[in-house]
Amino acid sequence: MFPEIAPYGTSINPEMYISYANLNHEVLNKPLADYVKDEYGWTMLQFSAICYIKRYERLSMSHLADLLSITRQQTTQLVESLSKKQLVTREHEPDNRRMVYVRATELAIEQLIAAESVFSERVRSFISTLPEETQIKVNDAIKTMTEILQAYVEGKESIMNSHR
Repeated sequence: MFPEIAPYGTSINPEMYISYANLNHEVLNKPLADYVKDEYGWTMLQFSAICYIKRYERLSMSHLADLLSITRQQTTQLVESLSKKQLVTREHEPDNRRMVYVRATELAIEQLIAAESVFSERVRSFISTLPEETQIKVNDAIKTMTEILQAYVEGKESIMNSHR
């Protein structure tokens, strides 16, 4: 059912990563998306946008579009829907009124923190059912993957920002 994990020092097994991504979506992302939809009426795209805006504090519309892999027109519609829900504010650059930045409101941050707290508790509850040795391995693996992916994202963003 699941692809076999390649031993250390051998070539990477791409099927394993695809399987992991699919399972991650099914077990973690989808329940979180369902929660924010049921609790706050957010779509997954709105949730992703708010997470990015919170992380960066202030994002240009074009940077947000790039992060979400959507068009500028879709980003405008997305930000409009978030604005109507009082989850973001728009700021125009004083020297260039065409340049628009987006910030999360306190309401968005409060709801996001509440969702993260509920979700974290669900993950903790699941992890706590595992043997202690496995819990340590899972935590170590997640920490390592997070560090690797964060370094990748930061490197990618520094390249993106140098071309803006």
